[in-house]
Parts: sequence; C-alpha cells; structure tokens
Amino acid sequence: MKSRFYTYTVLPQDIDCTAKARFTSIIRALLDTAGEDARVNGFGIQPMTRLNMGWVLSRLAVEIDARPAEHENYTVETWVADYGTLATHRCFRILDSRGNCIGRSVSQWCAIDYTARRPAPLSKLAHLTAGTTTDQPFPCDPPLKLKAFEAETCFSKTVKYTDIDFNRHMNTLRYLDMLADALPLEVVTGDCKMRADFHFVKESVYGEVLNVAQVEEVPEGEDGTQSYKMSIRKADGTLVILASLSFKA
Repeated sequence: MKSRFYTYTVLPQDIDCTAKARFTSIIRALLDTAGEDARVNGFGIQPMTRLNMGWVLSRLAVEIDARPAEHENYTVETWVADYGTLATHRCFRILDSRGNCIGRSVSQWCAIDYTARRPAPLSKLAHLTAGTTTDQPFPCDPPLKLKAFEAETCFSKTVKYTDIDFNRHMNTLRYLDMLADALPLEVVTGDCKMRADFHFVKESVYGEVLNVAQVEEVPEGEDGTQSYKMSIRKADGTLVILASLSFKA
C-alpha cells in the first residue's frame, strides 16, 4: 500500500494574528486526513460502527518547521506504519505549496469496543486493515511517554455545546486550543520550529470543568528553546491530557 496525499487551503478561520495558520489548525488537518484516509482504506467510521467499535487517538507527536500563510495551499501525506496488538501508528508529512517538507507527525490510535468501553484487540479488525501498511519509516520520533506532574491552574473552562463531538465527548482539538491559550502569545505566534507531544488519557463530557496547568521548563543549553509541560485535569483531579511543547527560534 502506498501513502496518499490530501491538499488543504489555509482559510481565514485557520489563521492567527500573524496571518499564518495556527498550529492547532494544522493539527486539525492531520486528524481530518487520518479520518478520510481510514475511510478510503475501508476502516473508517461506518464499518467500525457496524462492529460497535471506533478509533481513539491515544498519543500524538507533531513537528512543525514553518506555518503556511493565509490562502496558501499545503499537502498532507499519510500512511499506516504498523499494527500492534492494541495500537497502530499513522504517520504524516506536511508539504508546502512548493513541495518542501515543513512538518512531520506520528500518531498512535487504539480501537475501542463501545459496549465494554475498553480497548479492543486489533486482530478483530484484520479483515478491514489487511494490506494497508507501508514500509515507509516514521518521519520523526514517535510520541514521548509523558509523566504526570502537579502545578497550579492557569485557567479553567466548562465543556459547552460547541466543544462536544458526535460521541458527546470534548473534541480533541478543543483540548489543543486550551493548551495553546495557556502559552505566551509571543511564543505561539513566533516564527519558531515546534515539537509537541500529546498523551490523551481520559475523555470529558458536557458540563465538566477542566483546569489547565503549565510549567515552563528550564533549558539545558543556550539554543533559545522554550519548553513547556502542560496538563488538563477535571475539577476532581482526574487527568485528561498531558502535553510537552518546545519552540525553537
């Protein structure tokens, strides 16, 4: 199976105050690509629903070297790298309008049995996923294993109507928007190379209060890298997501 390519245009709703795509809108394109490519390959939402199962993003690593500007086209290349016992890795490369690679990503997905509300063995999907991997290597390091930490809350948010998806869970991208909002403006809008690792731990539902915590890590060298470890927890302390983000000028 070969990789596939999907082209996007940076629309006005995708940009920030620099007239370039927010990193969260680029990640949205990656997740949209994953969904569409799963559909094309025959293991998208509909066949999974017939099995009373669904895909859940568990970990994600994203590297972005440059952000495309408003109205610029960019292309996402994607392929499935492997299937393990309980998880599969999907990879991405982000290409600008000239074909230059400006980003890379590795995502880890699990299949969930909706009845048991537990991860399901991927062997149950072998009839759908057979022959859908490639021999292309990971384009970057896989998602880091992140450790929980304690820190003071930066801000809180109540999950509302516009936050929830068809499962009535908080949409993945809403978590990333919350994390982005907790970072200094000059960091997220700067022309920096970034690396972000996310570990999705627990879903949230309508009406729950979520607390964002952030700790700036002291850099080991003098290379100008600004790094942050971040988390989102429910009001009762239940961990929802862990993240590590680094920005280098």
